[in-house]
Amino acid sequence: MTAPVLQVENLGVSFGVEPNALHAVREVSFSLSAGETLCLVGESGSGKSVTALALLNLLPPRSARISASRLALEGRSLLGLGERELSHIRGKAISMIFQDPMSSLNPALTVGYQLAEAVRLHGPVSAAAARRDALAILDKVRIPDAARRLDEYPHQLSGGMRQRVMIAMALACRPRVLIADEPTTALDVTVQAQILELIGDLKADFGTAVLFITHDLGVVAEIADRVAVMYAGRIVEEGEVSQIFDDPAHGYTHGLLSTLAVANRHAQRLPEIPGSTPRILGADMGCSFAPRCAFAEPQCRTMELHMAEIAPGHVTRCRRAAIVRGAKSEAGHLAHG
Repeated sequence: MTAPVLQVENLGVSFGVEPNALHAVREVSFSLSAGETLCLVGESGSGKSVTALALLNLLPPRSARISASRLALEGRSLLGLGERELSHIRGKAISMIFQDPMSSLNPALTVGYQLAEAVRLHGPVSAAAARRDALAILDKVRIPDAARRLDEYPHQLSGGMRQRVMIAMALACRPRVLIADEPTTALDVTVQAQILELIGDLKADFGTAVLFITHDLGVVAEIADRVAVMYAGRIVEEGEVSQIFDDPAHGYTHGLLSTLAVANRHAQRLPEIPGSTPRILGADMGCSFAPRCAFAEPQCRTMELHMAEIAPGHVTRCRRAAIVRGAKSEAGHLAHG
């Protein structure tokens, strides 16, 4: 078995000063292999984007504290690297597609200039060669009339084209790992499908490992190899996509899938998970989801919980996993619609 391209163990991110620090990410561990797509899912506020930004050390240093037992890219530790060393890794070894392409592109510079700059930052390449590379990658992401688009500004492109430019910029240096933070948000369904197909094709062409962040379970079912479900800063369940959809083992995963299942049945009213994601201040012993969980009992709020394997490659942080799995019929079967 080949070694993972990216290894993350016990990643934690907090903001502020104890005892009032906000713990946005806690004990997050996962790995990524070449050519694999891991979808990180969960509702807004669960810590998905903070996790991604922490991997690239893009959080504000004065307010964010990042810790990890291990954070390694192709066996090389990323912990303790200075800004200069990280700048050689960002964009070249690990790239990121941000949520909003309009705010991520410089409105005062042409598309071609920004793409060529991304190429030249990571190697001794002439301006002419960098422009040729920029044109080639625009063609690769299927932007029509790419030569003309090189000299246009971001505001002259549609939302879908701007997102393709962001993908082109992220892939300009053939990164080993691509982080896509909700890259299809605010795009219509046709463009969304095109973007997902494009990421899949580019992953196959370059062997890139993809960490795909989303709250859209329909997208997850389409593109994921493995799924990590995140709640209140922790990964609460992880497994292959078929395991998560067919055999959910955490109350939160079950709730998410139940909503998708009923949506696929065209119900007039969608079910909801009551309450909202809590703010985590300091240590907590029990399950953070217990106050919202349909399967919880009093011990769920007080007992210390750890990830436990319930099947090969399928782990969950739930003491009621057997009960949740017994209620899987609606959430699992109907989720495939």
